[in-house]
Amino acid sequence: MKNLILIAGISTYLMLAFEFSTQAQNSFITTWQTNDTQITIPTSGGGYNYDISWTNLSGSGIGDGLDNGITGSYTISGLTTDTYQVQITGTFPRINFNNSGDKDKILTIAEWGTIQWSSMETAFYGCTNLTVPATDAPDLSNVLSLNQMFRGATTFNESIEHWDVSNIVLFFGMFWDATSYNQPLNNWTLTNVKSISNMFHGASSFNQPLNNWVTTGLTDIKVMFKNAVSFNQSVNNFDVSLVQDFAGTFEGATSFDQPLNNWDMSSANTLALMFYQASSFNQDLSSWDVSKVSTMGFMFGFAGSFNQNLGNWDIGEVASMTDMLFRSNLSVSNYDNTLIGWATISGSEIQIPTGITSFRAFDLSYCNAEIARQFLIDSQGWEITLDSKASICPPTITSFSPTSAAASATVILTGTDFTGATAVSFGGTPASS
Repeated sequence: MKNLILIAGISTYLMLAFEFSTQAQNSFITTWQTNDTQITIPTSGGGYNYDISWTNLSGSGIGDGLDNGITGSYTISGLTTDTYQVQITGTFPRINFNNSGDKDKILTIAEWGTIQWSSMETAFYGCTNLTVPATDAPDLSNVLSLNQMFRGATTFNESIEHWDVSNIVLFFGMFWDATSYNQPLNNWTLTNVKSISNMFHGASSFNQPLNNWVTTGLTDIKVMFKNAVSFNQSVNNFDVSLVQDFAGTFEGATSFDQPLNNWDMSSANTLALMFYQASSFNQDLSSWDVSKVSTMGFMFGFAGSFNQNLGNWDIGEVASMTDMLFRSNLSVSNYDNTLIGWATISGSEIQIPTGITSFRAFDLSYCNAEIARQFLIDSQGWEITLDSKASICPPTITSFSPTSAAASATVILTGTDFTGATAVSFGGTPASS
């Protein structure tokens, strides 16, 4: 009888141990550092029915406890100033710090467990001490949004490339101001992505390849790399054919200087601030179709390396070019060709925009575009200021007289911007050649 009782007891113990082990494996496990007597688990919305347990990791047992059947946010009280492990099982669709509450107390995500999440929007926004050593991945099969998930998580810098994000639609601000984050993401499959706006805004350490991303269906990219001061990777493969608003995409991305000539800009409407303060950028964009663009304000403002000819652009629909080239670095030749191209209707162009104001081309100089520039001002109502005619311009020859001559004859060249002699002797070579 005693042997039977002993065997039964051992069996019960093993069953309980197995049940506990299974529960631990399935749990969402986090660690927290208290600086007072409590921790609040923040939730959002409904649909909760979860169990929770907490353990003082100092081993003292002080403050240990559990509760079950929780249907919303939960405050654990009676704690000491120690590190606690918190385990959650059951139905727990969303955690939502949203830059408030006990955001600075959570230290780690040790395991994601088998929780089925419904949203990660603003989940760990503002969690400045958070790291994610978990080697498993969250179940994101029911999640559409990772908007601002790690925004302001300034310590976070662990690999999450193994996550399945193929179902995710919205990545807005996911790593916004996550200033330490610099991990590979190139293996992500972005099958359903619509928005990557602000995704790496202020992610000042991030500089990882993204050239494997397939972004078919993408509609929102504005401010994606704003102030991502380390980023300098190719994104020329991005499918941006449906994107209308490119405002601030590379604003303040001071290291970025990669080709973008493959981008299909045919849907673009707004390019304002796109390369504002992108101080290294200097790539040829002459092939871009900007025929639907209405706003180019500050597009290359303070882009101190930018020196390209934009004269091929069809700017017929543009209404705003405020400070578009302010403190850019266009050479006399490229500024000339840009103004001449804009003052000329060619190809499929049907109009030159009128009433462009505050086109302050600070410190840029023109030569051959003097007539084109004046045409834009006088005939099209443009307000072009802060540029100037170059002090030395190459001569513009409008006629030869005579058009051919014998050896040692004098040929008169008629034109503008000559310095020095205005008569040239050609040693027997016809002037017309």
